[in-house]
Amino acid sequence: MIKLKPNPTFKHTVALTVAGSAEGAKVEFTFRHKGVAALDAWVKKPGLMARDGVTLSSVQYLDEVIEAWSGPINDDGTDALYSPEALQRLLDAYPPSAQEIYDGYRAALETSRAKN
Repeated sequence: MIKLKPNPTFKHTVALTVAGSAEGAKVEFTFRHKGVAALDAWVKKPGLMARDGVTLSSVQYLDEVIEAWSGPINDDGTDALYSPEALQRLLDAYPPSAQEIYDGYRAALETSRAKN
């Protein structure tokens, strides 16, 4: 069954690169759904993917589509709640993560799930 009006959020796990770790880390994101027009407008914003001119920070850009996450932990071992500040720390600590989150979001919206 498919709804003509999709849920406003969806969960998707993104594999992030961790230096020195062959398996990396998996973070489950709760992403905000964007339809075709909204996705196109977001992708065209001068943000994460921009190569020239004024750009948004990767945090501002990705925060538009991230509502929550599960997986990151604080230094004391407690779950790190999602916030733009926590996202900034993640992006600073793991340089490939901005692109990986972006790619994971796009893949979740645009790629069919292959089953058996």
